[in-house]
This record gives sequence, structure tokens and C-alpha cells, in this order.
Amino acid sequence: MLTVFSFFSHFRVPIRIPARILMLGALLSAFFSINAASAAETHKTAPVSSSPSATELSLPPALQNWRGWAMYRQEFRACPLIAGTDGATGEDFLCAWPGKLSLDADGKGARLRQNWRVEIAGWVPLPGSREYWPQEVRVNGAPGAVVDHEGPALWLQPGRYEISAYLPWQERPQTLTVPEAVGLIELRIDGKTVPHLQREGGELTLGRQAAAGTVEADSLELRVFRKLRDGIPAELTTELHLHISGKAREISLGPVLPEGFSPLALAAPWPARLDAENRLQVQVQPGNAVLTLSARATAPLKQVAAHLPEQENAETNAEANAEAGDTNDTGG
Repeated sequence: MLTVFSFFSHFRVPIRIPARILMLGALLSAFFSINAASAAETHKTAPVSSSPSATELSLPPALQNWRGWAMYRQEFRACPLIAGTDGATGEDFLCAWPGKLSLDADGKGARLRQNWRVEIAGWVPLPGSREYWPQEVRVNGAPGAVVDHEGPALWLQPGRYEISAYLPWQERPQTLTVPEAVGLIELRIDGKTVPHLQREGGELTLGRQAAAGTVEADSLELRVFRKLRDGIPAELTTELHLHISGKAREISLGPVLPEGFSPLALAAPWPARLDAENRLQVQVQPGNAVLTLSARATAPLKQVAAHLPEQENAETNAEANAEAGDTNDTGG
């Protein structure tokens, strides 16, 4: 039995807490911290997501009723962990996923429109700065309150949102601040689409014109390489080599893991996430990229059947040329 003191006004009131309750709280805290930090080591824009029910299934039955108590102010741990972080704070988790940002700019200002999916209540950043502050902000058609939270931002509850706003200026700036978490941008200057964007960090250059010649059609080349390392547990490394042409867009690949494997870490140069069905959602840009996915076997292996991930594109019906090369390493 441990005695602690609670202060109410000027009175000190002893409260006796059984040691087993304190021990239970410590076990729960350690359990959720370890469970949340199981992803690993690479690019911070590439979160690994697991099924929401995975924690419920692995939580001992005796602790199920304590879940809400242990997760108080720890709701962010239900979000995908950003690879390369240790899961110590809410900043290590991705709890809001941005859709494509549409910007229509001219000499007087820019109109923007974007969709967001929010997993837990939190801040959603908006394009702009103190100099170019968003006006006429609408969230699902209703007025939105924008505050300065490391730049213009909205506090949103869990859900799906369509956000629109207007950024006024006297003269069009050379660059516009855009959240780095946003990977897909559709930019129009004076009504003309700019297919080749110039972007450095959080700054988007306005007014860069398209290169001479016709714009390439949307297409995707995909090559998949896998390395299986025998061990306890067995480890599978999958490399997806992408060659993208056409406009920036979001594609879906998958399932990218064979049955019986659980994801550990995802490294990607573009915003990417792995959903509960092992489908990889990637916000691609024209060019080449390599995405690396690490996974472990959930049970001893008898055989592995790996298939080429299917490709889906919600915006276009671009065809995919695909090659697959598998390597097997049983060296332990």
C-alpha cells in the first residue's frame, strides 16, 4: 500500500492506492509504449499503419477494461507511427492524412481547396503565412476558425473534411508556404495549369511555366524485388521501384505483403502509408523513386507465395507495366 497526498485548496488529503493498481498502470503504460514503437527506421513521411484491431487482439483479457484509462490523453497512439521515431510523443504519429491541394492563383490572390482525413482531434495546417493569411475559410461548407499554430491551422475533430480558403495579396509572391506534409499539389496560374512544379521544402514557387512540348500521359512502371531472410522470425524486405510520368497523383498498390507477414517499417521519398489491408497508398510525382518495406513473419514459415502488387489509381485509369524480381537469402 502506497500513500500519496492530494491538495485541495489548503487541505492535504491522504489517498491510499494499492500497490497492485500502481503496478497495473505501469504495465499498461509500458505495453502501449512498446506496441506503438514497433515500427522502425527510415523516412519521416512514410508511416506504417496496422489494423485498428491488432492492439485489441494482443491485449491480455484481464487488461481490456483498463484500456480507456491507460490511453487517456494518449489517443494519438492509435494513429500510424512515423518511421524513424520512437513513439514517445504525439509528434511521432501521423493522425491526419492530406488529399490533393488545388491552388488557383492570379495577380490578386489564390483560391485553395483540399480534402483531409483526421484520425483524432488535432491541428491541420493550411497554406499561407502571417503575410498571406487564409481568408474566407470553409470547412465542409461551414465557416472555419483559423489560428496561428506554427502557421495558419485549423483544429478539427476526427472525420473527413473538404477545406477551402482564399489567400489575398497585392502582388503575387515568388513563393508560397505550403505544409510539407502535403505531397499532391495542383497549381494553376492565371487559369493555366503548371504541370512541373518547383518546390523546396515548405516553399512552392508560383508561376513556373511548363516546359516546351506536350505533357506526358499518366503512366506507371513498377518493378518489385524481395529478399527473404530465414530466421526466427523470418524477415522480408520488399523494394518497389517506381517510374512515374504525367501529373502528380495518388495511387494504390497492393497487397504489397504476402499472407503471414506483418509490416515493420516503410521508407519512401514521397508521402506514403500502408493501410490495414496491406495496400500501399502513395502520393507520386513525375520521376523515379524506390520504396522499401520491411516485414516479419507472424508464424514459422512452411512456404511463401508472393504476388505482384496490383495498381489502382482513383484519378486515372493509367496502365501499369510491371516486372518482378525475387531474391531469396537464407543465410540467417
